[in-house]
Amino acid sequence: MTTVTFVTKKCRVCGNISRQAEMGVRGIMEPYDLDSRPTGAARSSIYLWVQRCSACGYCAPDITQGDEGVQKVVKSQEYRNRLTDQSRPEALNHFLCWSMLQEAVGRHNEAGWAMLYAAWICDDDANIRAHAVECRENALHLFDKARECGQDFRKGRLQEELLKIDLFRRCGRFDEAAALCSEQLERGCDSRSKQILLFQEDLLEAKDSSKHTIAEATEDM
Repeated sequence: MTTVTFVTKKCRVCGNISRQAEMGVRGIMEPYDLDSRPTGAARSSIYLWVQRCSACGYCAPDITQGDEGVQKVVKSQEYRNRLTDQSRPEALNHFLCWSMLQEAVGRHNEAGWAMLYAAWICDDDANIRAHAVECRENALHLFDKARECGQDFRKGRLQEELLKIDLFRRCGRFDEAAALCSEQLERGCDSRSKQILLFQEDLLEAKDSSKHTIAEATEDM
């Protein structure tokens, strides 16, 4: 069950007091897509994952929290342009701003996830679906930067590679995804991960860049 409550929050950047929506999910999470997006109520609640200060425009999962460096970024023209871009939905701008802030303070792993969430927003809207590839490309770049800095972006290297494979595939970078699949299969892995890798190989052979689920990949297990 998903619950939404409205609470009073003080902005970490400007001190403004505002009412913000907070989401709580109870119960068993439904199966994930291959890129880890949940289904059901957790999936549709993505528009509540980032709060925005009504005064200064600070965007974060919790606007009462944030690193010292975010104030300068929030006041920058680049941030303001991204926040107020009327060619994109407000929710997408919020995720892009959150990603920008996380990258600015060196949290490349969190910035990468914010970019992937932005891709999911694009997936849901036919008017901006074409931008999903750009967001996934940016997520890949940020996850690579995270790895260079010793920042984990999933639990374990294999899980990180499984995510990268799906991001490569969804971006149409089939050769890179196939090479990473082969590398992981050669290294060996658990039966569930192997099933996912073999499923990905089938998708790559068919040049399929569409959404698929873990349930599809593991249905024969």
